[in-house]
Amino acid sequence: MMLGVLSKVRGFVVEKGPSYVFWFFTFMAILSRHKPSLAYHFLWEGVVVSTLLGALKGYYRQWQRAVIAESRLAEKPETRRTFVQNPREVLSLYWQPGYDALQKVAPVIGQWICVSGYFEGEAERLTRDGYHVTLRQECGRVLQLMFPKAAEESVKSLRRAQMVTAICKVNYGPGLLLEDCEIVESRPATKVRCA
Repeated sequence: MMLGVLSKVRGFVVEKGPSYVFWFFTFMAILSRHKPSLAYHFLWEGVVVSTLLGALKGYYRQWQRAVIAESRLAEKPETRRTFVQNPREVLSLYWQPGYDALQKVAPVIGQWICVSGYFEGEAERLTRDGYHVTLRQECGRVLQLMFPKAAEESVKSLRRAQMVTAICKVNYGPGLLLEDCEIVESRPATKVRCA
């Protein structure tokens, strides 16, 4: 906190300070030529007070701008999720690497897809920024879903052979990737259609 205050004061002195200091010393030079009198003291005090008030006013404006800027940064823009029109077709490309698969997946990269399967296991990523979850669909397809670190509690609560439905963002790496997944539903094992 103290560093933030010091950096704001330093920024103010660098930006606004020189003009106030210039006027202060200009008035002092003009007033010091005459003998000190009552008028001199009033002017001297007026210069000091006005300089301080001007500095405080400038600092207050800068602080208001910083607060407004921080509040704008804190606002999260609303994002609408666009879902894949034909999830079966997209998931059929899951284990197909190469340029042909990339051409077919390219139009849906960044869109969302809903997948279901039996939970087989989870593991933390090597980068420790999330979790890999393995789902096996009834048709035998195995899907690797990537969950963010924030989903740790929901991922850890899953049990083997539990039926899981999740929504994931479609991406392409060395094959189709299902990233930023969120668990929509988890329930005891039932038959899952391949979709």
